Amino acid sequence: MAVNQVPFVWNPNTTAPTQELNVNFLNIVNCLAILGGTEFTPAEITSDQNNYSTVDSDGKNAGVLRLSSDASRTITGLANGEANRFLYLINVGSNDIVLANQSASSTAANRIITGTGASLTMEADDVSFLYYDSTTARWRVISFSDALWG
Repeated sequence: MAVNQVPFVWNPNTTAPTQELNVNFLNIVNCLAILGGTEFTPAEITSDQNNYSTVDSDGKNAGVLRLSSDASRTITGLANGEANRFLYLINVGSNDIVLANQSASSTAANRIITGTGASLTMEADDVSFLYYDSTTARWRVISFSDALWG
């Protein structure tokens, strides 16, 4: 599907089909590829992480990080932030990954603002979408997908 196409979607709450904007994960990943972000699956996280690297094995900025951990682990900050950078974090493992809100354990410019004032727990299959805000020099969680939404 081309990025500019709007698919035909049936809305069961109406008597006739309607056309709605259907932005799905695959289209967003394709857009990230166009913008230069890569998809990367780093090694399993085995301890809490301060200033966690967001580059792939070739040293390029990742657009999608597929994360897993051996137990519930906390990420206190993300390295490699730069103006207008977007990043998806996907928990592909079975253990929780916690994004700490404004943790002093990471360098100020690597800290995460979750938008809730508290840490954000990513359970298995949850996805977080972050934006690096160069004005505040922080990563901001701008979207969170809870796999349990149903």
